[in-house]
Amino acid sequence: MRGNLLWLLSGLAMGWLTIPARGTTYTVTTTNDSGIGSLRQAIIDANGSAGLDDISFNIAGSPPFAIRPATALNPISDPATLDGSTQIGYSGAPLITLDGSALVGFEYGLTLNTSNSIVRALAVQRFYVGIGLNIAGEGGSNRVEACWVV
Repeated sequence: MRGNLLWLLSGLAMGWLTIPARGTTYTVTTTNDSGIGSLRQAIIDANGSAGLDDISFNIAGSPPFAIRPATALNPISDPATLDGSTQIGYSGAPLITLDGSALVGFEYGLTLNTSNSIVRALAVQRFYVGIGLNIAGEGGSNRVEACWVV
């Protein structure tokens, strides 16, 4: 135990071990395409905030909930955790669906243009040629957990 603590403290002191700074939590409260409380606005806000941000969900009403963007969502360009499991009532199956049926043409559903991000517990469906989740970030370390991508 003491050896692990010394290793950790040495790594922090020498600069070869870093602890990522936590950013801000943005909460999606509506299925609307844009505006306060929308997924689009949460992504815009998280991209403008330094550090690893969290995008959580707290949409009122009875699930499931469908978010149908009218235009492509902004790519996630700063590390973030997009966590559908935070929606009240989540018990293992996604309650939040990102649905591309309102888009015209070739549009991705959600694009990660960064590394060290997590997309968790979302259903992603009905995007052109099935590209609902585009992981384009350099450096890897992105994760998709407990999602249904169809």
